[in-house]
Amino acid sequence: MKTRRYDKNITLIVLIVGVFSFSIAFAAFSSSLIIRSTTTVSPSKNNFSVKLSKSRLSLDEGLVEPVSETPIVAENSSKAVIDNSGDSPTISNLSASFTEPGQQVVYAFYAFNTGNYKAYYRGVGFKNVPGTAYTKKCTALEGATESLVESTCRNISMSFQYGGSMMTVPDSAKDPNYTNSGNNYLDTTDSMSRSSVIYLTIKYSDRAITPADGPFTVEFGDIYLNFSSSAN
Repeated sequence: MKTRRYDKNITLIVLIVGVFSFSIAFAAFSSSLIIRSTTTVSPSKNNFSVKLSKSRLSLDEGLVEPVSETPIVAENSSKAVIDNSGDSPTISNLSASFTEPGQQVVYAFYAFNTGNYKAYYRGVGFKNVPGTAYTKKCTALEGATESLVESTCRNISMSFQYGGSMMTVPDSAKDPNYTNSGNNYLDTTDSMSRSSVIYLTIKYSDRAITPADGPFTVEFGDIYLNFSSSAN
């Protein structure tokens, strides 16, 4: 099959298996702050808190709407769910439903500082799909040809953007690069810098020459951010 054909409407269901989460570092609280010779003050980890929000100005755990230039893609893609109840806030249920190359869906949400300390961004990491050595796994569903699915899978990607930088999810797991974050932090005293937007984009590249001939799923592993109360 050497030519591009669209004999039938093909839906590519992209499922994000796992969750987007925060990993909070408390290394700055490992030692006590000594005041004078008789008083010891141990800051509480509960005072260092970064949550996920759908709003820039307040903590809002409502559903995050997918955005796409293709109306049917936006309509059929799922609304993401924020869960701040655990130690590591998560966003899950991100999935896109594509019908042809050149389509994409974007989720926008925020890292929101709800604590009493500045939260310095220290890096982003990517995990493999459970049971594999890769961050992406494609599975052909009924009616789809394995070889065509494998070929099309290469054209499905997910990118992450935070703090002015963007990167595409690598092929295999990659840990965060913990470096001095400088001025990249979430403040608690300034409402304008208390939150920062996160973009997740799932894309079906228009470079795909021969699309799959049936539906298939694409699974991605977890993405996680690390914040610390220390800039170093």
